[in-house]
Amino acid sequence: MKNKLKKYWIILTTWEYWPWGLVYFPVYIYYLINLLKTGKWFYFSAVNPTMKNGGFFGNTKTEMYDLLPRDSYPKYSIHHGAEKINLDEIAKNISFPCILKPNVGERGFGIIKINSINELKAYHDSVNYEYLIQEFCDYENELSVFCIKNIHTNTFEISSIVGKKLLSIVGDGVSTVYQLILKDHRAFLQIERLKLKWESKFEHVLNKNEELVLIDNANHSKGASFYLIKENKTEIGNIFKNLSEKIKGFNYGRFDVKYDTIEELLADKYSIIELNGVGAEPINMYIPNLSLWKGLSILVYHWKKMYEIAAYNMKVQGIKPISKKEGFAILKKHKEYKGKDMW
Repeated sequence: MKNKLKKYWIILTTWEYWPWGLVYFPVYIYYLINLLKTGKWFYFSAVNPTMKNGGFFGNTKTEMYDLLPRDSYPKYSIHHGAEKINLDEIAKNISFPCILKPNVGERGFGIIKINSINELKAYHDSVNYEYLIQEFCDYENELSVFCIKNIHTNTFEISSIVGKKLLSIVGDGVSTVYQLILKDHRAFLQIERLKLKWESKFEHVLNKNEELVLIDNANHSKGASFYLIKENKTEIGNIFKNLSEKIKGFNYGRFDVKYDTIEELLADKYSIIELNGVGAEPINMYIPNLSLWKGLSILVYHWKKMYEIAAYNMKVQGIKPISKKEGFAILKKHKEYKGKDMW
């Protein structure tokens, strides 16, 4: 009971942890206004015409990777949980650790890091959808770059460059892992998920200044935190502006990128983990201690830009958004596929 009350208090007093649907309430209103303007339920699908549904939902990782330069993302193979898998053959072509991720998904859905062929088999046997076995990118750092095309100048703008920090705790030489989790609000909210992996080590005492990464997923829903990248912003932005120009039909979205150092990133030593379309969140809205008003302002600004691009593409470029029938069919299929994890 005490832990439940603590959880509710943290969520109540920190809007960053509010339910997704509540945070996005102003967007629902703005969406309805744009629906009335355009008469199109899925007007946003016209934003990125080479992405299924503009990249909002239902698009696949493989379609996304096909838009990128071949050497810019980690290698992968694709499989289906309903099909037989030759573990011996796969083991010859992959090295551990590696990443498993659904071919369709967002907000960290179904992504795990595995260390053995037995873990691969367990994952394969537990899913009934297409998934990727992807080489693990062991770069130390991760950032996201949000790119938006300016319809007036036909050039790209960078709305944010955000660094990501995995959920972790730091030892003090006295407290147990469990005690450290209870002290950290971000970790505490993930405690049920953490029990699955770390419960056997809850009584372990970390050395002073020893860091333990609790979740290997840099997604906000998995406890990751964000901060603005201030070093070499212009140079980093130029890299992804130039890349965006080369991606056919791409006008709006977020690159998620792994790298070791800023210097190596600027020397083109990085790997693109994801390219998200209109479904991409402007994650700078979740930077800790940002006011609710500022966070919502960032969110609405991005939806405004998204609408401007969609309206321009429909009116000037003659691009047609997907139909109401097609859009709701995709949404229904996606909801059934993801179940309660939507979104």
